Amino acid sequence: MNPKIGVVSVGDELLEGMILDRNSNYVARELTKIGCEIIRVVQVRDKIEEIAEVVSDLLKISNILIISGGLGPTEDDLTREGVAKALRRKLVMDEKILAKLEEKLKDHGLLCLENVKKQAEIIEGAEILENTVGTAPGQFVKHEGKMIFILPGPPVELIPMFERYVLPRVEEMIHEKYTTRIYRFIGIKEATLEEKLKDFLYSDGRIKVSTMIDTYVGPTIRLTVRNEEIWRLERMEKMIKERVGEYLYNVGDKRIDELMVERMLKEGITISIAESCTGGLVASTLVNFPGVSKIFKGGVIVYSNESKAEVLGVDRKTLEKFGAVSERTAMEMASNVREKFKSEIGIGVTGIAGPTGGTSEKPIGLVFFAIDREGQVQTRRERFHGDRNTIRMRAVYSVFDLLRKVL
Repeated sequence: MNPKIGVVSVGDELLEGMILDRNSNYVARELTKIGCEIIRVVQVRDKIEEIAEVVSDLLKISNILIISGGLGPTEDDLTREGVAKALRRKLVMDEKILAKLEEKLKDHGLLCLENVKKQAEIIEGAEILENTVGTAPGQFVKHEGKMIFILPGPPVELIPMFERYVLPRVEEMIHEKYTTRIYRFIGIKEATLEEKLKDFLYSDGRIKVSTMIDTYVGPTIRLTVRNEEIWRLERMEKMIKERVGEYLYNVGDKRIDELMVERMLKEGITISIAESCTGGLVASTLVNFPGVSKIFKGGVIVYSNESKAEVLGVDRKTLEKFGAVSERTAMEMASNVREKFKSEIGIGVTGIAGPTGGTSEKPIGLVFFAIDREGQVQTRRERFHGDRNTIRMRAVYSVFDLLRKVL
């Protein structure tokens, strides 16, 4: 049987909603991939008694605990104390860690204050896990046949330590190897997708099925099966593709924006963008990816009718007759921006993001898209629902879906 995992995130700021618990999300996802069973994910306040209680309770039902947060130098960083109390062990000052801590701070021109020294306190019998990014080391403790990993809270510190220290040790405990595949869809609602697949999606009890929704893109399905029975997954994958293949844009971790940028970079396809209602979000999404300067020639935000005409050369007669939010305007935006930047592809986006400005003929959420590839123009009309930001972000990913169909 594969290990059962308890995941604990420590910090008042998590329970108060000040920050999102990205650590638990990351840890649970990565351990699920290799076949672990996540039995509980817990957030706990910066209180010694509460941390100790959570640790004690989880040790009764799990083989491994992954604890993050509360290893810093301040008075409310109490994870060491809480875990030590649960295990009935002492905290001891590690002089080697203290010396390294002082040296690291000295390199940054800082003094090692008394409160910083608490980061060198180690649970009795613990193995020190080096933190190459921050100052607080992690700790690994074996207790009555169970394993406890204690990691710092900042994700930039936790992730490399998790990959270096946690994953290899947990993988050694995996007896049954599993394969997980993620199926990503766009242009179809989650309820519609399930309706189309419900006659077989949950029919094989040997396949674990998980579904979720990416708010701005679309639904995903995750299938997990033992490696010895991967033929079951292959059979179901074939059925999924036959039934809803037109909406399936990837089998894997990558979202549609990353896939399209990779495709254009590989083939050397240049692109330029003319945006109205998205206000630069399409361009911003493009430049998230390194190397995109090789294919992204430029973009313009033409929010007003005047800028559409003056900056981009949209015909004023088009704006007067069809309006700024129209197929014809989107077409001229796409063609004119392609010509302006001399790119292979030009894209135009114009719509009504709300919460005001809608009419019966052109309601809030109406967005027109056009893509001009070397003079051949394709258009799309969408009606999105949600608040202003949701409508704009859904429009962004619809651009990449249109690119998918053109490329």
